[in-house]
Amino acid sequence: MAIDALAGFVETSGQTLSIKLTPRAMVPLMQLMQLSQSDPESALAQFRIEASTGL
Repeated sequence: MAIDALAGFVETSGQTLSIKLTPRAMVPLMQLMQLSQSDPESALAQFRIEASTGL
């Protein structure tokens, strides 16, 4: 869904792109920072990602 929103955003000029990250559970900040450096995909998996475009 996020990829589709990003593609639509790039294809159409004059739009805004909104991305909302919602944590799935409590994760200590230091643990998240270390995970983002070693395994960015796992770090992103800790969040629910919503993306939308608009004018």
